[in-house]
Amino acid sequence: MPFVIPENLQRPLARLLKLSEESWTELLNAIEKIEPTLSTRDYAKQVTSAVGPKIEEADTLTDVLLNLLWVRERYRSTPEFLKDIRKAAEESKEAEVDDTIWECFEQHFSQLLRDKTSAEITAKAWDLSQEYERLFVDARIISDLRPLFRSDVEEQPTAMLIGHNLKVAFREKGSFEEIHIELDIDDLKTLQRIVNRALKKDKSLRSLLSKSHIRYIGLENQE
Repeated sequence: MPFVIPENLQRPLARLLKLSEESWTELLNAIEKIEPTLSTRDYAKQVTSAVGPKIEEADTLTDVLLNLLWVRERYRSTPEFLKDIRKAAEESKEAEVDDTIWECFEQHFSQLLRDKTSAEITAKAWDLSQEYERLFVDARIISDLRPLFRSDVEEQPTAMLIGHNLKVAFREKGSFEEIHIELDIDDLKTLQRIVNRALKKDKSLRSLLSKSHIRYIGLENQE
């Protein structure tokens, strides 16, 4: 199947291909100073902060680079990947690719791969984190009182039930879905116990990584 550049990435890729030698140096120097993270958005923000106003839309250009590094993982070799990228760029509506522009891009992108930069690690980490059937997005618990009436509903309620509705939002096959689960106090305590246990296991595993001198990559700031 021929490689096609998504329409929303065509203009940013065209800008990336036209980066000057000086801008490429600034971008690569910034990437060299940044630690990898699980969030591509946060990584792009860090690069933007590092380069300052020297490169316009640095966050967008970084996002394109991360996407390219992610796609590269699906190819057997870098030359094969670069060949397909050039062909796709030439066929897009935005990019103008000549030998000089392409040689500059090819040189610096290959340097990214050779140097095993934080950008490559970030792209791989993000890719691995998405290898699940469903991905958690958000959760909320809505609590309410539910009255119990006698046969004559005009009389005051005789009792109240406390209900807790757990709403979990998740992403499945590219679309956002929701599931609602009714909980009582025992269910809340069970969830609390399970989460507390998971947090302790997380802390233990991080300690093990630290002692083994293995880098931990997460969504929060590196600790």
